[in-house]
Amino acid sequence: VLWVIAVLDRWLLAWWEPLWFWIWAECVPLTFKRRLTFPLWHAYLAIHRRLLYKSTGLHPSASVEYHALTTLLWWGQFFVITPRRIRFSLGQLSVVSPVEIP
Repeated sequence: VLWVIAVLDRWLLAWWEPLWFWIWAECVPLTFKRRLTFPLWHAYLAIHRRLLYKSTGLHPSASVEYHALTTLLWWGQFFVITPRRIRFSLGQLSVVSPVEIP
């Protein structure tokens, strides 16, 4: 299974990912990223509330947001974690911060 993930990662992501990361990190303004990210999260959360709510196998006392986030992030286990992806992800924390970061 791991070799399949590695091959798919190389064929489907490796050739366009550096360009996408550069465009998103360097060319797209933070205000646009935030205007895009927050409405998309709220739309996803509404869909998750209607379809799955708290039936994702987590503890029932966990918040709906936590259930939705773990459902969204579950797919990440199928991607190879590279230093470039880690650097990119950490560099995007300001996008999802509820407080403006200078």
